[in-house]
Amino acid sequence: MSEWAEKNLQAIEARLAPVRAMPDGILLRMAESDNDILVYKSEGVIYLYFHADLDAEIQSRMELEAPLHLLSPYSRLVMLGLLWNPAPKRIYVIGFGGGRIPMVMHHVLPETVIDCADIDRDVVDVAMRFFGVAKDARLKISIQDGRRKLAEHPAAEPYNMIVVDAFIGVGSGPRDFSTCEFFALCREKLTPEGVTVINLLDNDTQHALKKRTIIESFPQVFSVRDEERGNQVLFGCNSAALAREALLARVEGLEASLGLSFALKPLAQAMKLLPPPPVGASASIRGELLHDAKTLSFAEMASVRLGRNDPCFCGSGKKYKKCHG
Repeated sequence: MSEWAEKNLQAIEARLAPVRAMPDGILLRMAESDNDILVYKSEGVIYLYFHADLDAEIQSRMELEAPLHLLSPYSRLVMLGLLWNPAPKRIYVIGFGGGRIPMVMHHVLPETVIDCADIDRDVVDVAMRFFGVAKDARLKISIQDGRRKLAEHPAAEPYNMIVVDAFIGVGSGPRDFSTCEFFALCREKLTPEGVTVINLLDNDTQHALKKRTIIESFPQVFSVRDEERGNQVLFGCNSAALAREALLARVEGLEASLGLSFALKPLAQAMKLLPPPPVGASASIRGELLHDAKTLSFAEMASVRLGRNDPCFCGSGKKYKKCHG
């Protein structure tokens, strides 16, 4: 371990010392926040939930004695995005949660700048208070809409990887991060060899539509399943230049350079190249795609019938009652 890495780990350990001293049980409940945040501790593991419910989807989890070990299979799969560039200059993460992926990337990629965005300040504050996250010159966190921040990012500083991990806490991602126009923006802000990593839950009501939109939006798309969570991690490539075999050839070198506590090779071997859209097929045969929704008038908004806890129609990622409701 390098001198910098050793000092960084010591700093993480120091930030987590107060959390280790806390008793098991609910450490924080923020029912009035946009995401109804709940933080829970059990047997040395910290959990982050949205919607203040232990039966809800786990947003983040961390072993206090091994803060750089990624427990979630999904978060491990995201690290496969580094196969396209094992030494990225810049990475962008949309959706912060407990900050597990950005914190580990910050540690194992000492030359990489990681930009992050989340619309909920409370989520970021919780990550810094309970999950050992700290901002610095290489780990930057903006309280801002992730798509807007991406659109404003200078073209002269393209990303090597974009991670789309924004959720509304009820099993689906906001529409704004699932459309042809959004993925076109991702491609525009990536390097020619860059990759967009998208987490797509099986129980998303628009799963098939979103998957088809992703396949249509990139020259090449790989997929890996996370059976524990019931989802797919999709890798939308800005170029089709790298074949699966070429990516697999990089795995051992990537494992050696990162020094992770888990193996990447079996995860990479599970990657599958998704079939491209049929050449020359009509739009009706290829299927419907997601596009940006038009702006609704106040009269149209008033006509939308949603439950108070349903995702807002505007795509903000908030519950209807805390947005246009």
